[in-house]
Amino acid sequence: MRVLSARLPSSPSRGISLRKIIVAVFLILLSTLTALPSLNTILARAQTSGLWSVRDDFNYSSIGQLQAAGWTTGGGAPPSYFNVSNGILTLLNDGYVGAAVEWNHAPAGVTNWSVSLRGEWVGNWVGSIGLIVYTVGHTYSFLADGYYPRFGVGRDGIGVATFPGYTPQLNVWHVLQMDMYQGTLYLYFDGSIVGSYTEQDATPNNTNLTGIATTGAWNTNNSFDWVQATDRPGPFFAIVSNPSAMTVLAGQTGSSTINITSQAGFAGSVSLTEDVVPTSVPLAEHNPPTGPLVALNPSTVDVPAGGSATSTLTVQFQDSTNPGYYSITVTGTNGNLSRSVNLNVALPDPDQFPFRDDFYYNSIDDMNSNGWTQCGQGASQSYQVSNGLLTLEDGAAMCWSHVPSGVSNWTATFRGQWYDNPYPSTGVEVVAQTSSHVYKFAAGEGEGLVVYRDGAIVINSPGWRPYCDYYDSYYPCFTDFGVWHNYHLVMNGGILTAYFDSNIVGTYTESDPATELVLISPMSGSDIGVLWDSVTASSPPRQSTVPLPFRDDFDYNSIDQLQEAGWSTGGGTPASYFSVGNGTLTLLNDGYAGASVDWSHVPANISDWTVSLRGEWIGNSVGSIGLTVRTTGHTYNFLADGYYPQFGFGRDGIGVAAFPGYTPELNVWHVLRLDMVQGTLYLFFDGMQVGSYNETDTTPGNTNLTGIATQGAWETDNSFDWVQAADLDPRIQQTTTFDGLSVSISGSLTQNTALKTMSGTVSATVTNSATGQMAFSKNFSVSVGYGSSSTTRFVLSMRAGSSWLGAACSVNVSTDTASCTVSRDPDVDHDGVINLLDVSQVFLAYGSSTGDARYNPSLDLCGHGTVDILDASLVAFDYGLPVFS
Repeated sequence: MRVLSARLPSSPSRGISLRKIIVAVFLILLSTLTALPSLNTILARAQTSGLWSVRDDFNYSSIGQLQAAGWTTGGGAPPSYFNVSNGILTLLNDGYVGAAVEWNHAPAGVTNWSVSLRGEWVGNWVGSIGLIVYTVGHTYSFLADGYYPRFGVGRDGIGVATFPGYTPQLNVWHVLQMDMYQGTLYLYFDGSIVGSYTEQDATPNNTNLTGIATTGAWNTNNSFDWVQATDRPGPFFAIVSNPSAMTVLAGQTGSSTINITSQAGFAGSVSLTEDVVPTSVPLAEHNPPTGPLVALNPSTVDVPAGGSATSTLTVQFQDSTNPGYYSITVTGTNGNLSRSVNLNVALPDPDQFPFRDDFYYNSIDDMNSNGWTQCGQGASQSYQVSNGLLTLEDGAAMCWSHVPSGVSNWTATFRGQWYDNPYPSTGVEVVAQTSSHVYKFAAGEGEGLVVYRDGAIVINSPGWRPYCDYYDSYYPCFTDFGVWHNYHLVMNGGILTAYFDSNIVGTYTESDPATELVLISPMSGSDIGVLWDSVTASSPPRQSTVPLPFRDDFDYNSIDQLQEAGWSTGGGTPASYFSVGNGTLTLLNDGYAGASVDWSHVPANISDWTVSLRGEWIGNSVGSIGLTVRTTGHTYNFLADGYYPQFGFGRDGIGVAAFPGYTPELNVWHVLRLDMVQGTLYLFFDGMQVGSYNETDTTPGNTNLTGIATQGAWETDNSFDWVQAADLDPRIQQTTTFDGLSVSISGSLTQNTALKTMSGTVSATVTNSATGQMAFSKNFSVSVGYGSSSTTRFVLSMRAGSSWLGAACSVNVSTDTASCTVSRDPDVDHDGVINLLDVSQVFLAYGSSTGDARYNPSLDLCGHGTVDILDASLVAFDYGLPVFS
């Protein structure tokens, strides 16, 4: 077990400051409150008949530790394809080799067993997740296959069964589980059974567990955070719902059949309960939704051995129920055995806007009663809807026309896939209609991606085609069957922009000012079949100039939200190469095309600036991280280049300088920063300057900042969690109330990168909050250095009547941010320096309160009536800072 400890020097003569001593003591106290988890817990089979189990949460700091705990590594992959830290094991696969790990320490005699693994797809393009189990006689593999997509089961390297239902999702955790009981293998995905396989080999003990393995699946980068195995103690049951998704209108009732099926000879009574949770984005912005009325009849069922039993789940939305999406979890319990199934239910409101529909209908009649109309053209049409999928064939279309008046700026997004007719003459089509015009976006017509305005082509861009011709005769014809795509139209300020997945197809300037949206429609061409699973419509947010400082932490739920916030996307890649969620933007690059994002809403005339980006290499082979900055005259590229490796700097697409020092590290965050100061560009990596470049173009305004961009670097998958930009003149602008006084502090500081100093004028005004009478006003001339650190601090000392206040200000030159914290003056003797005398006075009064003989209000720095650890910490933290008075 590791113990966190802090070691103090034997004497203060070695340059240790009082502030550092206090911080060290604080760390020691903190260590007594911190428990570190053990690496691994293995419960070995005892000599008795007790159950055996093992679980590993991958709490290792290196692959060496993983191996020392009993894992072996392989797959023919280089060491950079393996990484483990913070409870996450990451394995990469480039399509030729893949990192693999294996554990072979199961005790003898585990005939009936359960093995589970939690993993996610984190990079590369396929999106599979796999689990492998070894027995005495055979090797079983369970693959959530992102290539087709479906579930696949293999035995001794040969596929023996496939099952539908898997949809790959980037950066989403899933649980794969294989249970062996009396010779039958049962397969579960996220707790729901997806299939089974009966072992034909009756050799004694052939199904006894011997090992567990997993790998970065083919052309997929995977992360895993736990694996576990245990004895399978006895028979069990499976539970499913039919339908598994539905839409229920207000005042109506919907139902789903819950089927409980005996597995491995289970027989017994199963108790059923339900739990309702609001999910996704509510259709209307009610917070929180009230939820539907839910009932199970019967709530207890008797399941015979080898048979099944059913219960009916009824769902009713009252008129007062808030429109939204709900997840209903039905759980069956028999003693210690339980299984669950999720049912997705939507309560839509056809007259609300923004609008979203995920097609949770049981029939087209249900859809029509919710405000949709069948509006297709042609004699031969097909309409079907169930379980969140709308099927349209041969010119079928559904129209929704409940847009409120006056929506002249709008966005409409449709998610669909081509699934029928390998050689159609038409494509996948969507329509957005305004009060004056009809815009139809079609994939598979013209040059591939086409937008029609009233039947005339206004955008015609090469792109996706639903069939093969002689240009791509070397490739399989039907690789795009079953692939989901986003079709996105945005009207903003009279500019119509079309997106295919996350890539801009083109723009069209509408001369007619009447752009109010009146109708949207998912469609199919006249001889093609299309599946749709969602449609949304809303007003886009304004994308005006954003004042500096600017910062984005990528707190978006979708790439659409990222785009609507002002980012543009490109790179010629499919939608699966872009992902954003939980504050992380992920961009993939396969060596031919790379997902990219661009932000260009900078105010004018910012000639001296700083731009920073935090990113990491998460997959693929090279390991680069890049930042691009655009100015009025030029484009600058700063690349932590994992191919050579080195730092590279480019100007207008041409490399102009290289600097040593970069070593690529998988899943390690780094900060790239570019500073432009009076025509010289400074390059920083993790706060350390790695080089500079003098701009020779002296055209006025040529260095003015105009935009920021990044992408998945060549043969590298990257994640980013923030980007920021600022004028290189940090500004303080804040008003704080303290002790009945209002303290306003404002000013700007100019950075001198060469001298590493900040200087400028800061104004402070103190007024009585009750009377408004001014108690203090002064302009401070401030000049401080920041050395090798990116942060500098100083104190403003202010006499306000009979009391003194102090403003401890902090300026971060990396982020161009500044702020001040107001308290009673930490320079308690007002001699212009915060030294040992000030600290001693506070500590001598420690523990005193109002009314005590030792209590002195000027030593109660936080002003809450007691001199305590907060006051002592404050004066220690400010120890040695320059004081301006």
